[in-house]
Amino acid sequence: MKHLKKLIILAGLLSCVFGLSSFVWGQDVKEERVGVIWPLTGPIPYLGNLCKSVTDLGVDLVNKKFDIDSSGNIFRSEGFPNPKGAKLRFITADDEGKPDVGRAAAERLITVDKVHALLGTVMSGVTVTISQVAEQ
Repeated sequence: MKHLKKLIILAGLLSCVFGLSSFVWGQDVKEERVGVIWPLTGPIPYLGNLCKSVTDLGVDLVNKKFDIDSSGNIFRSEGFPNPKGAKLRFITADDEGKPDVGRAAAERLITVDKVHALLGTVMSGVTVTISQVAEQ
């Protein structure tokens, strides 16, 4: 069951990575910044830390050179292959499982860290709050 959760999270991460890859194709960026919000403390830190370890793996897969057969050979290049090797950088924030903390984290990631996308959280109440911030 533990490995199934990791696979599901990794599949979601990879779909995000491929989506970001197409997003940055038309732009001249050296680094694709993604805000990642997980419950690293609070009621379910084990799940937040599991998600963080999988997203860290995703960053390594994109930014380091591997010889893994993949769509667009993204894991055979260093960085995103089409936008001139742009690197992936996840900026992690802790929502503590609380909507108000998640809102503050999302606002900081968007306004201060200038992320290009947001990813994460596993609690519906926090997700709803963060999505409202992202839409604005």
